[in-house]
Amino acid sequence: MGEDESGEADISQGSANSAENRKKRRRTDKREANILASVFEQSAFPDVVTREALANSLGMSTRAVSIWFQNRRQAMK
Repeated sequence: MGEDESGEADISQGSANSAENRKKRRRTDKREANILASVFEQSAFPDVVTREALANSLGMSTRAVSIWFQNRRQAMK
């Protein structure tokens, strides 16, 4: 934080990822987890079409579905 010509200190405006700008974390419920787990049993690496269909049917983003599969694969190690 520097000073401008008037001698007042700059105040940081915060970053784009500050707490007030972030979406609240949403946990998957049991029904969603069961559906995702059943698809995972068939394929740990579902294709884009499958991920999009899951996201639409569960009301999740495709990114959230992808992250769920990444986390599940990591947990299986």
